[in-house]
Amino acid sequence: MCLKTIMNIDKLRVPKGKDKRVKITELDKIEIKALNNRGVPIREIARQFQDVCCRRSIQYIIYPERLDKVKLQYKERRKDGRYYDKDKHRVAMSKHRQHKRNLHSKTI
Repeated sequence: MCLKTIMNIDKLRVPKGKDKRVKITELDKIEIKALNNRGVPIREIARQFQDVCCRRSIQYIIYPERLDKVKLQYKERRKDGRYYDKDKHRVAMSKHRQHKRNLHSKTI
């Protein structure tokens, strides 16, 4: 496959409902916040969404300032290169590009 084809695939947008990278939809986020506002404990919300995400992700939705703090800590730890694995990233991008190709071929 030529580089030009890869570049064109990278520019394609994946529709919201077809994006495999998204675990929690916007509707799920709204529902999680509504449940929390009604006084449902985070653990109970996590049980309802256990197939989709973990309790920590639900905490980040309810309390976005916690997510901001964790992102800053991650940014500091990442400086020494401990999280980047070139081979793992290459495989993940290959799978994602193949998914985009499949979606694009179905629309044509």
